[in-house]
Amino acid sequence: METLIHADIFFFITTIALVIIALVIIVILAYIAVILSDIKAISTLVREESAEIAGDIKEMRHELREDLKSSGATLRSIFNLFGWFASKRKK
Repeated sequence: METLIHADIFFFITTIALVIIALVIIVILAYIAVILSDIKAISTLVREESAEIAGDIKEMRHELREDLKSSGATLRSIFNLFGWFASKRKK
């Protein structure tokens, strides 16, 4: 009879522990779902903004080429200008 009582107590405690562990896992999974949702929103925003930045850079490059063609500047003069800035910076 005493063995049966010990078995009942063991199963009761095990059931309570299992329920508590299951609740903790559910809460952790809920937090992970929220975090993953935030990461998805951030990655979508980064993707959109990087596409806009790439478009802006492409437009800037096109405008720079047009300005260089219209002003008659050459690539060599631009490199000389950068070299001049670098030499001033070192001094």
